[in-house]
Amino acid sequence: MPRRYHHRGQDHDRLVPESENACGFFRLQDDSNMKITVEIPEKDLRDICRVTGISKKGPAIRKLVGDALMLERRKELSEKFLTGEWGTDLAGYEDARAASRLEARTLSEAWRF
Repeated sequence: MPRRYHHRGQDHDRLVPESENACGFFRLQDDSNMKITVEIPEKDLRDICRVTGISKKGPAIRKLVGDALMLERRKELSEKFLTGEWGTDLAGYEDARAASRLEARTLSEAWRF
């Protein structure tokens, strides 16, 4: 598969060498970004820069969007746990913990006498 190179920030693909790939094969890594134009009121843009702590507009918007996506993904994951779709059933955990406490108490009492 031929390598495609980029010029001035355009999309590109690159082959990841075997040493970077756990399965030992070459794989195609997509490093594509999309450039868009968005109209944002100046006041909102100032607030975005203030909230993110980044003075440059482009990086501030990227950080804000990335943070918003991360929060939304976390919300989706937590909803799966709250609805019971996913769970953390630790079968036998409480029994093992009680047995461990009992064993520790027995050993502690044995050392006292």
